[in-house]
Amino acid sequence: MLATVRPRDIAGKTRRRIAAEELAELVAVEAKIKKSTAELKAIVLERGSHLMDLRGVGPVAARVLADVGDVTRFADRNRFASWTGTAPLDASSGEHSRHRLSLAGNRRMRRISDAIFRQLVADAAASRSKAVEAGPGGHRGASLQSSAAGSHPHTDTSDQPRLGPAALTLRRTVTPLKRHLERTS
Repeated sequence: MLATVRPRDIAGKTRRRIAAEELAELVAVEAKIKKSTAELKAIVLERGSHLMDLRGVGPVAARVLADVGDVTRFADRNRFASWTGTAPLDASSGEHSRHRLSLAGNRRMRRISDAIFRQLVADAAASRSKAVEAGPGGHRGASLQSSAAGSHPHTDTSDQPRLGPAALTLRRTVTPLKRHLERTS
């Protein structure tokens, strides 16, 4: 559309040039947004999450995963809803019974907190089952049990308690200058 504009005076040519520059900047910003969106999708998929399968979530799932962290820190969906600020609070007065949203929650996550919570729990369960299947370190057949008789893989000499206070290991060093100053004082 801009290419069809043929200005005749200097002011029109200046407006067309400025519009062309603004349009070029918008195209560059749109390309950056597309690249960032693709990177966010890749991060979410790499983590093994199916949050983007939920309607309305999309690449914002990366933000959800970053904000939530480990979903097992929430006892149930009600605690999750309270954290997101989507759990209704009682705001009744007298005979009027009403509820309102919490002012203290994470306001970036609103209407779909229950669906998100269910998906996060399902993803965590799937991740745990893969970890159990693969074993520690991601290798099948690996075990936390030691094959050496009488040893435990998690006990080291540094794990054993020591009796009494720790011995002083630092000695006071006196430089010749300090020794001279102590004698003259």
